[in-house]
Amino acid sequence: MVLIADASPLIFLAKVNQLHLIMKLFKDSIFLPKVVEQEVMAPDIPPKEKLLR
Repeated sequence: MVLIADASPLIFLAKVNQLHLIMKLFKDSIFLPKVVEQEVMAPDIPPKEKLLR
């Protein structure tokens, strides 16, 4: 099975310290589009998420 990742699930799994689950389930079959990588690695916190703090 191949996983084509979207940014939101990756971000939220990382926030709850469960990102390892994706690696465990999919191992070497993860495709991360460049735009998703850029969104996940972006240093800024979106304004809507700042309101949650």
